[in-house]
Amino acid sequence: MDAPKAPLLAMVVLAALFVALQAGYAEAAAAPATSGFWAGLWDGFLSLMKLLGSLFANLTLFDREAQSLSYDLGFCLGVLSFAGLAGALDSAVENG
Repeated sequence: MDAPKAPLLAMVVLAALFVALQAGYAEAAAAPATSGFWAGLWDGFLSLMKLLGSLFANLTLFDREAQSLSYDLGFCLGVLSFAGLAGALDSAVENG
């Protein structure tokens, strides 16, 4: 392949990838948003910070519109992982 054709081919491939990604985004944006496992995990991990922030701003700890078992499971695992991480760091500090 000649050197001048390589950048042109790369630009065509990137343009096609961009168009394909935009088409998938339009379908996802049209669907109603539901909170799943990863959103629950993130909310659970940030629950302590959200609790402190709710004293000063209008924050909720839990997504009230999430009606799925996967969100609930993710939230519980997020809270437990944050608590476990805090306990591990505390014991590491004590042990020096």
